[in-house]
Amino acid sequence: MKGSQWNKFCWHVLPFLGLIIWGVLAVNNGLWYDEAYSAALVRQDLADLIETTSRDVHSPFYYVLLKGFYHLCGGGTNYWSLKVFSLIFAFGYLLVGKYWIKRLYDEKTSIYFMAFSVLMPVMMYHATNARMYFCGIFFFTVTALLALELCRDGKNGSPVHWALFAIFSICSVYCHTYQMIETLVLYSF
Repeated sequence: MKGSQWNKFCWHVLPFLGLIIWGVLAVNNGLWYDEAYSAALVRQDLADLIETTSRDVHSPFYYVLLKGFYHLCGGGTNYWSLKVFSLIFAFGYLLVGKYWIKRLYDEKTSIYFMAFSVLMPVMMYHATNARMYFCGIFFFTVTALLALELCRDGKNGSPVHWALFAIFSICSVYCHTYQMIETLVLYSF
């Protein structure tokens, strides 16, 4: 295969390769300690979930989203659905890298983004956990890419981009404490 054909092949295949690799690792009913905490929270009624998480270091935003998805998948002891929720955000993250980074930079940069994301052990680990990390990574990545577009456009950025930047920033901040810190650093730039 020539270089450009290889790039095209990788560009088309990498998101699905990530979905397959992460999916195989995610679809099981085993839970570790923090995942069991998430599973216990989503089984509570909504008022109790919000009250419990309001006293935690994590905001209720992720857990409310997770609870909704968990119940859409049947609830009960279907804990694989909690992991699939993270997998959905992981796949969305790869698609953002595939299309948006290609649009902002080029196809080769997009391929590097996806390849490093798929192959990094920490990404494999978090893509398969019933935790908020990939939800936060997804929202923060979109926020950062919107910020980049707004910086390139200057003060003449479209009102839609500004609105989306605000919405995704809020989602990023309310996913996890680390994303809140990252978003604060992004805002300082």
